[in-house]
Amino acid sequence: MMRRLGDIAQAAWRTAPGGPLARTRLLFLFVTLLSAAQSLLAITVSPADDSRLVTPAYIALLALVVWWSRPSRLARCGPVAEVIEACGYVVVLAGVSELNNSLAILFIALAYRSLYGSAARAMLRAGLYMAAFVASYAIAGTLAERLTEILFLIPVLPMCTLLTFSVAGIVNRQERSAARESALVRASPALVATELPDEACRVLADVAVSLAQSPARADVWLWSEGELVKVASAGERTPGPTVVD
Repeated sequence: MMRRLGDIAQAAWRTAPGGPLARTRLLFLFVTLLSAAQSLLAITVSPADDSRLVTPAYIALLALVVWWSRPSRLARCGPVAEVIEACGYVVVLAGVSELNNSLAILFIALAYRSLYGSAARAMLRAGLYMAAFVASYAIAGTLAERLTEILFLIPVLPMCTLLTFSVAGIVNRQERSAARESALVRASPALVATELPDEACRVLADVAVSLAQSPARADVWLWSEGELVKVASAGERTPGPTVVD
């Protein structure tokens, strides 16, 4: 039974859209949504003593779910959006009476969000999550009595950030390496079959553009009779890099 479930999971992973990094983000999104469901249950079953905090907690949780589900926005959001997101966690956790049983959303969401953005942005995000973590205990009125536990858990947040950001970097490098290898493999038969230098240069230009993995133009020049002559081009003139010139 477990082997069958493993085969199903592997098949689902292979057929998921996008490359390895997109699939990793999709998996982390699924786990993050599960943590949101657990937070929804916690707000419903054990709401905060102050009933005025419950409705904002539901609204903030819904807003966070919508925000997580828009990866294009996550990849290019600014610092203001990061601050608003951190405030959303504070509002969600303020609506729960048993705070210790509801902190999973903070750690799991940080792991998911660390798959987007630069290293500097990831560390900024970790700092905001630490502030949200401490603020949640302050609002619950248990900051003083749980100070030792809080000081122990705070370093876990940047460690979680570094771990998932490193995973994203490894997966991204592997994805780029596989794409380059695939481009070279596709070009090999054409290079072997060609008999004219100009045709080989055109193939090289096409490969150079595909290796750039971004809008680019490749110009191949050969030294002929004391001067450089452009013999092949590929791609379009864009603000992107010139691969071969």
